[in-house]
Amino acid sequence: MTSTVEGLDRAALRDLKEIGKGGQGRVWATDAVRINQTWPAVYKEYEGDVITGLDAAQLSRMVSFVEELAPEDGRWLCHQAAWPAAVVWHDGLVRGFLMRRIPADFELLLPQRDGARQRRPAGLQFLLNPDDYLVKMAIPVDDRKRLLLLASLAETLARFHELEVVVGDLSPNNLLFHLAEEPACFFIDCDAMRLRGDSVLVQAETPDWEVPAPEPLATPASDAYKFGLLAIRLFARDQSARDPAALAAISPDLGELAQRSQALVPAERPAPADWLPALRAAATPGLATGAPVRAVPPAPAPVLTPAPAAPPRRRLKLAMAFMLVILASVGVTVALVGQDHERPAALPTAAPTTETTGTTLFTTPETTYTPEPVVTAAVSGIVSYDAVSGDPEAVAVAQTFAQYFDAINGRDWPAALAFYDPAGVVDPGSTKQRNAFIDSMSTTTDRDATVDSVAPAGGETLAAVRFISEQEAGYGPKPDTEQTCTQWSITYRLTGSAAAGYRILRAREAQHQAC
Repeated sequence: MTSTVEGLDRAALRDLKEIGKGGQGRVWATDAVRINQTWPAVYKEYEGDVITGLDAAQLSRMVSFVEELAPEDGRWLCHQAAWPAAVVWHDGLVRGFLMRRIPADFELLLPQRDGARQRRPAGLQFLLNPDDYLVKMAIPVDDRKRLLLLASLAETLARFHELEVVVGDLSPNNLLFHLAEEPACFFIDCDAMRLRGDSVLVQAETPDWEVPAPEPLATPASDAYKFGLLAIRLFARDQSARDPAALAAISPDLGELAQRSQALVPAERPAPADWLPALRAAATPGLATGAPVRAVPPAPAPVLTPAPAAPPRRRLKLAMAFMLVILASVGVTVALVGQDHERPAALPTAAPTTETTGTTLFTTPETTYTPEPVVTAAVSGIVSYDAVSGDPEAVAVAQTFAQYFDAINGRDWPAALAFYDPAGVVDPGSTKQRNAFIDSMSTTTDRDATVDSVAPAGGETLAAVRFISEQEAGYGPKPDTEQTCTQWSITYRLTGSAAAGYRILRAREAQHQAC
């Protein structure tokens, strides 16, 4: 199949790292591009047998769809879903597409048998389990949040349908959740959706989530059926339940909606928007009918089997006064689809600018809507360095930070500590300082790092870096240690050189504020 669809050559995606594999193909992380000059990207590459049935023109239409929307709709869609952002081709074939990585908010830190935590996408299937399982997995959720999550999903589906987008294979496999004060959902595998009546691939369904035969697939009515099935299973705490009794116990109105959603006649099913009044009423104190909302108390990160007691939570208390900047909150974990924790063998060199033809992306400004190029040049890991990309020494500094962040991403503590000068704020040879460093980094996640400037200073190098850190309450910067999201602006003092390698000595200046 030779394609005339314009897009991005696969050769531009250097240093690909495989992070997932499914029935249609593989997913790769790439540091060579940014979606909308903002979000880290992943590349989905179809298997050969899938490519033969691929409608490349429809995939291209999905890419250009966002440009055609009103500004507010384009901004909304990019925040709700990993929508196809650029077609990728190789040797005359469309091989796949770029999309944004899973946002960090839609990931879980799941306890393991050894007491550690593993970062996983927050697939909705986790919530379709009994309460005791959720407690073991440290997922604090109650029925109010279940109701609000369903309301968020209903609003998303209603707006999808207004935009002529149908999910089709609606199931927990392609839906992620975030249990904030206002729970939210995020869709992946968007290339499986139907846009304006057409599909990139032949429509398929997840087992046990099929609509009744011989009903057509990927219609608003099929989405309505599967939304009702999801509501039933979410409250039944069961992956395959079909009895709406548990939902009816929360609200008779919701039970009636669930019953109607499973009608064999598609036209008799309530649309997702029809659920919103009952969902909001049931989630609002004083308005709910039926049984009181049940709660699962938050759990303090239990383990699945007994493990040695964890060391006490401690902040930075070294006698030599660890700088607030480096240890208060410089832990990093990259938000990837199905991320593993292996370090890449090497970081890429400065990426040359690569232009795409005919492929542009939405932007997300507050008042304007201007498509941006898919590819930006100066990105390595989570570090952007456009401001210094013309200076080879400065690029080497930026890539040093990328490697440092990457080591912390993978919890590779020996590699991370190797970036410190023993004469500075952290001496890797000191057991006390090394352990304090590891303890302080154990809950933080850094993202969106930018190197703004690099300058020589009396045998040292000064590097101005900005980034965002997220950490558990109790691990934030002083005086607000309960802060869970922090914006940092730090000027680091570095020793070494591009040839010999740079090392972190300490911080010259450090500023921070809550996100």
